Amino acid sequence: MATKNESRKYYLYLIKSAVFLLILYFIYRKVEEHPEDFQSLQHFLQDRLSVGMLVLLALLIPVNWGLEIVKWRYLVRTKYPISWKASTEGVLSGLAMGFITPHGIGDYFGRLTSIDLKGKSSFIGLIMASRFAQLSVTVCFGMLGVTVILSSAEIAMLLGLFSGVGVAVVVLLKYISSKKRKRYLDFIGRYFEILRSLTIRSYAVIFVLSVFRYMTFAFQMTLAIRVFADQDWWLSFAGTTWILLAKSVIPSFNFLSDLGIREFSGIYFFDNFQVSPVPVIAATLLIWCLNIVLPTLAGAFLMLKIRFK
Repeated sequence: MATKNESRKYYLYLIKSAVFLLILYFIYRKVEEHPEDFQSLQHFLQDRLSVGMLVLLALLIPVNWGLEIVKWRYLVRTKYPISWKASTEGVLSGLAMGFITPHGIGDYFGRLTSIDLKGKSSFIGLIMASRFAQLSVTVCFGMLGVTVILSSAEIAMLLGLFSGVGVAVVVLLKYISSKKRKRYLDFIGRYFEILRSLTIRSYAVIFVLSVFRYMTFAFQMTLAIRVFADQDWWLSFAGTTWILLAKSVIPSFNFLSDLGIREFSGIYFFDNFQVSPVPVIAATLLIWCLNIVLPTLAGAFLMLKIRFK
């Protein structure tokens, strides 16, 4: 007769296997939903992408996620000794689980699996700090893209967009009563308690790491847009800052990451400069495959080794 421990291991194995297969299915489904996009990607890869450029973009993948791993390890080590191996597994597992959950919620659970400690839910505050630092950098650089858009796009359309966002925020705040809001703030407040112990130096370090990571990712996308869309470096970089800003501030309601938002924002930006949408889609798809799909697959395999505690 199987013991409780053996039964628990069996069910955990089933759960991990199900998550792994679900991730593979969602990646396959994303490809099936956009066959024409991936056909255009294949065309541009054959026509414009050199081996040297592909190697350069591929080499920047571990740099991009390596910086995120360094940032996560640095934050956790302020409270708990964590190895490089555990930090890597936490970040990649979080990426994989975030791929199949709305708003990247799975990222929190995936990262916490790398911490072998009771009461580790308090570390959620550190994940929020890491995300906020990255968002701050994205917003700062994103103002460049906004400025370029304001100088070329129809002001009425932009005002309508920002007005719609403003109305949505007001409605949301009105929907949450003061009593509910207090209960909600009390609930999330405990996760921010850990942030009080971080020093100014700690915040400065994660901000600098966020800047380096942003520039790494931005360089990849800027290079792809420049080659595929045949635009100058300045416009390609401005478009990149706009795309990264849009994917960070526009809610993603699907379970398959933010690919649709990247495409939409990229097409909208470069349409103001009479750039065909096909090369823009090809560039965003290439970077999505390199920086999201490949690390997600690695994280999916790591999920099979995770010990849930």
